[in-house]
Formats: sequence, structure tokens, C-alpha cells
Amino acid sequence: MNTAVKENVVAVIPPRRKPAEPAAPAAEEKVLEAGSKDITGKVESIIIETEDDYGEAAEYGKRVKAQIKAVKDYWKPLKENAAKAHKEICAREKEMLAPLQEAESTLKGAMSSYLMEQEKKRLEQEERMRRLQEAEAERLLNEAVESERNGDAEEAAARMEYAETLATATTVVQGTPTPKVSGVSTSTDWEIESIDASKVPTEVAGVIIRPVDEAAVKRLIRMSKGAVQIPGVVYKKTTKISLGRS
Repeated sequence: MNTAVKENVVAVIPPRRKPAEPAAPAAEEKVLEAGSKDITGKVESIIIETEDDYGEAAEYGKRVKAQIKAVKDYWKPLKENAAKAHKEICAREKEMLAPLQEAESTLKGAMSSYLMEQEKKRLEQEERMRRLQEAEAERLLNEAVESERNGDAEEAAARMEYAETLATATTVVQGTPTPKVSGVSTSTDWEIESIDASKVPTEVAGVIIRPVDEAAVKRLIRMSKGAVQIPGVVYKKTTKISLGRS
């Protein structure tokens, strides 16, 4: 006796995963954060009206300084590890990019050289046309003088006018148009070949070309104990407070 077995296929849908939540801060970080909130909260309520208040504020200042050090000490190794990882990633990225950037530079150089060569040919052709134009103008001028000697004033005037037209005309040769390629653009630029720093002025056409060294200005003010007057520099006397750690 044959017994038929019925098979049912059931699709099982896995439960939807919740988005990953940010990792909870370490216990030490929680303690530091709580301590910082406690200190800052108390500092906000401090009012200095007496010498005792001033002394109390100074003590809290020491606590703040100590807390700052504790926070920095906590994050220092984490930052160092992150910096090391970042440095390694950047080094690998640089290694991979180097040949591509060199290839890009090679292509740009070749394309630029092609365009510069086309422009050079255009300028050379323009110069040849200009010289031919000058020679033709000189020939017409000589013929005008000869016609004048032969008594043909009308012919002389006509040749003189044509010679003057050629002499003052501007010769422009249209070069090969720059190839139109999607994603490629060109612009005119200038490249510095050498600089003689001893001859570079501080200002050119109203533009400052030497950077102002702010650190040097501060050193000068401190050396003069606030007596120096520097055009364009405004400064004031302040009191600097330094706090030690408890």
C-alpha cells in the first residue's frame, strides 16, 4: 500500500535587525564626564565678592586644571592610536595614488605641450605674414616714390595709400582650435622660474606680498613691554592668570 506524503515548504523571514547603537562610553570616561559636570556646575554658581570668595574660586580653579589634565591623560593614548592608524591609512593611500597622480601629470604635460606647440606654430606663421606685409608695404612705397618722379601723382598717391594701409594693418593668424573634449578645460597661467628675494618689495600696486608674522609682532611687543607702536597693529594690556594643579 502506497502512502503519499505531502510536503509543505514554509518561508521563514528572519527578524529585522535593529540599527547598531553607538558603543557605550567606558566606565572611566563616565566617571570623568560626571566629575567634569560636577565641577563646571559648581563654578557657574560662584560669585566673587570677598577675599574668601576669591580664595575659593582659586581652589576650584586648581580642581578645574586637575580635571583638564585627567581628561587629556584619558584621551591621549586613544588619540595616539587613532593618529597612528590615520598615518598608516594615509601612507597606503599615498602609495596607491602616486602612480595615478604621476600618470595624470604626464597626460596633462603632454596635452599642454601639444597646445603650446600649436600656439607656437600660429605665432610663427603670424610673424611670417607680418614680415611679408611689411615687405609689400615697403615695395609699394618705393613704387609710389618712383611714380612721383615720373610725374604720375595719381598713381603715386594710390600706392602710398595702400602702403600705409598695409603698414598699419594688424595681422592675425587663426590657429588650430583647441579640441573640445568633455570634462577638459583650459586657461591661461604663468609659471615663476626664479625669485630674487632681495629685490622683492613689501608692497606692489597696493597689494602686500610679504606675509605679516604675527608671532614676531607679539615678541616685539613683549620685548618693548608694550611701548612699541606698530602702524596697523592695535593691542591692549591684559592680565594673564595661570593656575596650578592641586
